[in-house]
Order: sequence, then structure tokens, then C-alpha cells
Amino acid sequence: DNALRNLLLIKELFRIIEDFQKHGIEAVPFKGPALARMAYGDVTQRSFSDLDIMVRKQNVLQARDLLQSAGYKPEIPMTSDQEVKYLKANCEYNFNRQSPNVHVEIHWAFLPTNYYAPFDERIWSRLETMTFEGTRVQSFSSDDLVLALCAHATKHQWFQIKMVSGLAGLISRHQIDWDQVVASADEMGLMRILHIGLFLATLLCTLVAGTLQQGINPIENPSLLWKGIPFSFTLLLILGAHEFGHYFMSRKHHIDVTLPYFIPAPSLIGTFGAFIKMKSPIMDRRILLDVGAAGPLAGVCVAIPVLLVGLSLSEVRYETVETGFNLGSSMLFSIMNWIVHGSVPDSANIILHPIAFSGWIGLLVTSLNLLPVGQLDGGHVAYAVIGPRQGIVAKAVLVILVILGATGWIGWLVWAVILFFMGIHHPPVIYDWIPLDTKRKVVGWLTISVFVMTFTPMPF
Repeated sequence: DNALRNLLLIKELFRIIEDFQKHGIEAVPFKGPALARMAYGDVTQRSFSDLDIMVRKQNVLQARDLLQSAGYKPEIPMTSDQEVKYLKANCEYNFNRQSPNVHVEIHWAFLPTNYYAPFDERIWSRLETMTFEGTRVQSFSSDDLVLALCAHATKHQWFQIKMVSGLAGLISRHQIDWDQVVASADEMGLMRILHIGLFLATLLCTLVAGTLQQGINPIENPSLLWKGIPFSFTLLLILGAHEFGHYFMSRKHHIDVTLPYFIPAPSLIGTFGAFIKMKSPIMDRRILLDVGAAGPLAGVCVAIPVLLVGLSLSEVRYETVETGFNLGSSMLFSIMNWIVHGSVPDSANIILHPIAFSGWIGLLVTSLNLLPVGQLDGGHVAYAVIGPRQGIVAKAVLVILVILGATGWIGWLVWAVILFFMGIHHPPVIYDWIPLDTKRKVVGWLTISVFVMTFTPMPF
């Protein structure tokens, strides 16, 4: 029984950690029961077959001796010379015990030395305390655990789907400081590993979301997970186009910028979106306009054909529909729907195909990013076009969101609060006096018109 096996392993984990602590060894469990608690809130909700414990490198041999005194034996018998070479090249030491059958892995780094990813010892100063099954133990911060999971899964070629689902669950349950995660990944040489891990987790979450939209439970029927492909792939295509629009335009202007980070979320759409990190300052309003507008324009250019294809696969029903939920419509969506279906009476319902739903989300995401507030894409564009007057526009937009939230979709109130605390004024660029040329002014007003066309007053 999975639950009984988990409880047995947890009991043994507590015994090992207590033994280590008695002998002055700082020990941190990760993966296994610790991840089950942090990612799912319940140690019985994730199967695990071994125990992973992180110790400082100088304590590895002492930890080995304590495990051996408790009946554990090294998985690979080694001479003293072989052990020295093994510990120098690797990042974990594996032990087995036959009765009861328990496998323990002692770690002192995230990756072996051939990955050229040095372990950041400052992680030890960021440890937190976690309580589960009535016992308090140390744990990695959720930010550091994101990197640990990505590194561990990369080492094992992401061969188990639970590696992806565990990462997605952790991110969905905790407030991740992405600035800290990216900074740590950069320092430890884990940037590419982080990109891959987050994308795979987002891919899984969007596949699950798309499968659920088809009325299929992928947990009960994992072989039907492919049913989520139409929604997942088109949504990721739209989000990817948006972020790569920013990325390539930033590179064109020689801005130090990261590749996109996709953020998984077990939710209706399976993601919180994506973002890039710019490490260089924006020099003038011309560059600000180019970078700010490139993402939304690229995203909407992909969302429009996706939406047209999706609407052509969607069904118009004239009778009452009992299931599902109603979605609002932007001006651009209404135009696309008219092109595909012609004039449809108000009493009719359009049952969106998953591809059409991803296109609808693409328009919504575009409009949210183009709100002319703070350092959203819309804030960049508005400041580039009208300068400091962007602050006046931002205040007006905030008032409109409050009114829409009070009279329609309450989510706008949440957005208004978030934007207020993020800051509504856009900071000046370095060479603020350099004006836009005529071509860029046209692009700026075109981007603002895209915001107007994609904005949905009551999305849900």
C-alpha cells in the first residue's frame, strides 16, 4: 500500500535526520516526503521509493559511517581510493538496507562535476523550517527547491512524469521569487536547465488542462493525455511568440536578455504565462517602444490565425447549453467570429474548440499585457508615445478597472490592487529627451489600438 510505504519511509527519514543532528550534521530532506508536503500538502499524494538527504560536503563520510552503523550498505562497494575518486566526481552517495527495504541517497550538490554547475553554499543560509507529521525539519526554500528539482530531473533525463508534476505542484502552491531563482540559476550555471524544466512543467500542465476541457480525467486515463495537444500546443505557441518577440527585439538592440521562462500552474489553462529578464537598461524611448510593442504584436499575429482555425472547428448551438461557462468577447474576437460564422443571433451559443479557446486566451493575455500601467508592455508603449503623461492615463485606467470590477467581473478589482502596488508610473529612460520618429509613432498607436481591440470588459 502506497500510504503505508510512505509512512514507513517518513519514520525512517526522521530517525536518520535525528541521528545526523545528534552528531552535528546539518541535514535537509528534499524530494520524496519533503516534496510531497511542499508540492501537494499531503505526503500520501505522491509515491516515493527512496529518501534524499542533503548534507554539507565535509560531512559526507561521517553521514556514511552513521548509515552503515544503522545497517545500510553502499549501493556500489568501493575501496578507499575508489571512494575518493567517486566522491570527487559525483554529487550523491547511495545506500541500501534490506530489512526493512529502504534506499537512501546522500547529496552534497545538485549535479555531478561534469555538468560544470558549482553548488552555491549560500543555499544553506536560506533554509526554512517545515512541519509535517508533527515533526519540524529543515527544508530548502521554495525558490532553491525549484532549482534542485530542475537539476535532479535533468540528471535523470526527466524520465518520469512525476518529476515534472512535482515541479509544477511546488510552483503552484508557493509564492516564488523569480528574481532570486534566476539569479541563483545564473550563479550556478543552471540557466538552461531552469528554462527546460519550467517549459516541460508548463507543457504538462497545459496538456492536462486541455485534456480536462475534453471531459477526460488524465489522472484516471493517462494514455489520453494527447487529447490536450490542440489546446496546449497552440497556447504555448502564442505565449512563445509574445516572449520571443520581446527577446529578438531586445537582442537587436544589444540588450542583455534571458530566454523566456514559462510558468506552470495546475489551473484552467495550465500556466501563469511566461516572462523574460532584461539585464541591461533601456537607453531611450525608441528602444522602449520597439521592445515593448514587439511582444504583443508578435503574440496577436499568432493568436489571430489560431483563433480563425479554432472558430472554424467550433460549433454553433441554438439550443440552451447546460454545461461549460460563458466567456466575454472583445471587439477583435467578435470580428473574427463574424468572419467565420457570419451573423449569429444573441440567443445562440458558440461551443469553442480547444484551439479557439487558446486563441481567446491569447487575446486576453495580449490585452492584459497592454494595460498602460507601470512596467507592463502597455506601460512601456504608452510612456514611449506620450512620455510622463503615461501616469495620468494609468490612473484613469485604474479607475476604469475598479468600476468594471464593481459592476462586472470582480477579477478587475484584483488586477487594480496588484497594479497599484506594482506601481502605475513608468520610470524614465536614460536619454528621455530623444523623441520617436514617425514610423515608431505609428507602431505605438497601432499597438495601443490592439489593446482597445483585444480588451474584454467582462472576460468571465
